[in-house]
Amino acid sequence: MATLKEVAKAAGVSTAVVSRLLSGDKTLRVGAATRERILRIVEALDYTPNIAAQSLRLARSRLIALIVHNVSNPVYAEIVSGAEAAAAARDSALLLGEAASLETGSNRLIDLIGAGAIDGLVLQGAGAATDRALAKAVRKRVRTVMLQVETDADSALISLPDQDAAAIATDHLLALGHERIGCLATAPGLRFSLARVAGWRSEMARHGLEAPDSRLVWAGSDLALGRGGVKRLIDQAPEITGIVACNAVAAIGALAGLGDLEIDVPGEVSVIALHDFPLADYVTPALTTVRMPLAEMGAAAVNLICGDADLAKHHVTIDRPAPRIILRRSTARARG
Repeated sequence: MATLKEVAKAAGVSTAVVSRLLSGDKTLRVGAATRERILRIVEALDYTPNIAAQSLRLARSRLIALIVHNVSNPVYAEIVSGAEAAAAARDSALLLGEAASLETGSNRLIDLIGAGAIDGLVLQGAGAATDRALAKAVRKRVRTVMLQVETDADSALISLPDQDAAAIATDHLLALGHERIGCLATAPGLRFSLARVAGWRSEMARHGLEAPDSRLVWAGSDLALGRGGVKRLIDQAPEITGIVACNAVAAIGALAGLGDLEIDVPGEVSVIALHDFPLADYVTPALTTVRMPLAEMGAAAVNLICGDADLAKHHVTIDRPAPRIILRRSTARARG
């Protein structure tokens, strides 16, 4: 593989000129013929720039860490996709990490941050102590953006229109004639989770209908918790004919739980979930969802990291494209 020195010698210029040209230095002044000659020689010699060395000179690694709780969660795939696209557009790379590895004592990420090996951190919060500790530990070293869950650290927060999405889901069931609607919520105490419950309750109240605590179960956001949560919900409120599930993964677990109880979906109980992903098309019955701007949230986080805005207490809600119903077979008109 050719070296920078060999390219410069073949082009008849200094190594500094080649380096500045390839790094996109806009202050470099060279003629068009010289520029084309250097680029031809770079291609002919198959020269690859030393990105690590460039990062040291520019005091940037062009590496952004995205840390999530449970990387296997399909809801995160769209966030990662949006973040990856934005990073590529910024000539950066995305490092995906699992928050649980920090909880088990792995400090490799902290080591990378301390060594200046990443430019920013995007953390999908879950209200865990790890979130607060990590955000506090890194905020003075790298630009930090939280997704959905805020901490007491001076980091940016990006949210989704959670209350609106839950209201849209509830209104869909109301339009189908359901009046006794339950809510399968995620973890209590979190901003986005409380907002979704508020959306369900406010829409019920707008139609003059009840949304008592007996029709609310805090179930979490995985398959097993959704399966167990819906059984508790039916035990508490056997009269319900519709369920707003505040997480699509938990909703798939809920479909299994309703099957365990031999409750027909949507014949006896209709189910609609927040968030959408391809798997929703392949469960039985296919899951009606409210699609949220997840990819746009991931992209916005990376763009904030790479931008110049002061991130302290910076709060953005991503509401475009607006949440919308993806109609499938898990919802139907209420009987009678």
